[in-house]
Order: sequence, then C-alpha cells, then structure tokens
Amino acid sequence: MPPKPNLSFPISTLTYTNLLQSYAHSLLLTKQIHAHLLKSPTLPNPSLFLLNTLLNSYSKSSDASSAHHLFNTMPHRNSVSYNSLISAYLHSGLHYRAISTFIDAMYGHVKLDKFTYAAALSACARAGDLDTGKVVHGLIVAGGFGRGVFLVNSLIGMYTKCGDVEMGRRVFEGSEELDDVSWNSLVSGYERVGLGEEAVRVFVRMVRGGVDLNSCVVGCVLKACSGLNSLLGIGKAIHGFVVKVGLNMDVMVGSTMIDMYSKNGLLHEAVKFFRFMQDRNVVVFNTMISAFKQVKEGTLNELTREALGIYLDMQREGIRPTKFTFSSILKACNLNEAFEFGKQIHGQVL
Repeated sequence: MPPKPNLSFPISTLTYTNLLQSYAHSLLLTKQIHAHLLKSPTLPNPSLFLLNTLLNSYSKSSDASSAHHLFNTMPHRNSVSYNSLISAYLHSGLHYRAISTFIDAMYGHVKLDKFTYAAALSACARAGDLDTGKVVHGLIVAGGFGRGVFLVNSLIGMYTKCGDVEMGRRVFEGSEELDDVSWNSLVSGYERVGLGEEAVRVFVRMVRGGVDLNSCVVGCVLKACSGLNSLLGIGKAIHGFVVKVGLNMDVMVGSTMIDMYSKNGLLHEAVKFFRFMQDRNVVVFNTMISAFKQVKEGTLNELTREALGIYLDMQREGIRPTKFTFSSILKACNLNEAFEFGKQIHGQVL
C-alpha cells in the first residue's frame, strides 16, 4: 500500500481523485479523504467526477451504508453513480437493494450502460431472482446491447445460476460472439444442476472447437463426473487429457480429480494421483483425507493407515491443518486400530 497521504493542507480535484484511486480499498483512508473534502474551502461544490470516484472507493471498501449516504447527498447523478452504488450493495451482499437501485435508475431515465446491466444481472443471479433477470434481459435486447460477449456472458451466468440452464444455453447458442468465459459458464451451469452428461458434451465441443481450456472448466467437468459410474470412463479420459496439456499439476484440477476418483469408489487411484502431485496445498490434503471417510470399520485397514500417513505428511510439509482436516482425519480414525492415533489428534485439536 502507498504511504499514508498528508491531508493537512488544501488540495485540488486531481489530487483528491488520485488519492481516492490509490487508497480505494482502504475504508479508513477513504473516510479521512471524504472528511477533508467536506471541509475544503477550495472545493465547496465538488464535481460529479470527483464524487463518483469517492462513491467508487466506498463501493470497493464494501461500505454500502456510506455509499448510500453519499449517493443521496449528490446534487447530480449519472450511470457511473448508479453503477457504483449497485456494486457497493453487491459487495455487501445486499442483492435486493442492488436490484432496487437498478430499477430506480431505469425509472429515473438514467442512460444505462453495459456495466449497469451486468451489475443488475449479477444481483439477480446472487438473489436467485429469475423473473427480474428476464426483465433485465429484455431491456438489454431492447437497448441494443444483446450481441456483445460481455453481456452475453452475464446473461448465461444469470440464467444458469438461477437454475434455468436451458435458457442459458439458448443465449449461448444464439450468440455470434463467444469466449472461454461463455463456455465455462455453460459447463458449470449444467454441473450445478446435476446434468453431468450435458456438461461433458459441452466440454467435448470445447476441445473439438479448439477453445482455450483453464483449470476452472476442467474442474467443473471432473466434478460433473464425480459419483456417476456412467461418466467414470469420461473422467479417466479427461485425466489423460489434462496430463497431456499440463493441467494435472494445477491445485484446483488436482483436488477435483482426487474427489472424482474417490466418489467413484477408486480410492487407490485417488491416492496414486495425490502422490503424483508436486504442488499440494491444504485444499488438496483436505480433499485426499476426506476421501477416507468412506472407509468402514473392519475394512480397508491399509487405506486407513494411508490416511494417517497423509496427515503426517501434511505436518512434515509444514501445512497447517484446518477444522475440516481434523474432522476428516478423526472420522477416518474411527477404526479400532486407529483409535489411539485418533486420541492423539483430538489432543492437537484441543
């Protein structure tokens, strides 16, 4: 973070703007700059640009209350003002307040831009408000914004997160311009509602179409294959593919691969993959240890010992266990022969 600014003397609009942009994520300094601005004899009537910059700083600091108060005191507002207030509500988890602000902007005849619509769609997605999301979609089409990939991706995301994956697919199929985010949104949408086979079909289209793949979409399609024996062969094929393209060392892909094998009853394969990984963090260790919770008393004792060994490896590598780690390993220690070790771990928790 830059050094704390000196606010002991009058400063210009440009300086205020630079300060607010530099300290946008510091709520304390944003409030200090705001207080100094209110007392400034040289700027009794700050410009809309400066007030919008201040409003944006409150938004980035997730202070919806201060953003709301400032917004209400502004003599003039434009789309940037509304965008910043909507974002402030989103950052604070006040999704319906964000939707309400969008509606106010619409009825206030504010010239809405693609960022206003994207923020409104994000609020609808987080609130699960499909009906309002459809209204926003209609406004986007009527305003001539429906073809750009930026809002296409926002629409796909809104529909899939609200559970209407088929409408999300219609938007996807009807768009002239798509990017990797568009494909990722559709794959994750099908995975989210449990339509694993559809997620795999879209993924196959991505591969055949030469779309750039990332750890997010590979993780989603592997998750879609988890617990579905009918998709296990696909999951194994994807395993070979990610090794070929070099994604097998990615932490997200690795943890999802371990989860897929374990949920399909192939714990030995999960352990083999885990041992193959070089970059292992607490998420990877937790995923692997959690896989051993399925071991039942009196069975697979060697795998239970493997779980205890992995926990010890975690300590040797200096990775700090979480509450989830302790919960998982204690459940794996329910076997009689691991009971004493479980008591030792219990002592560490305490």
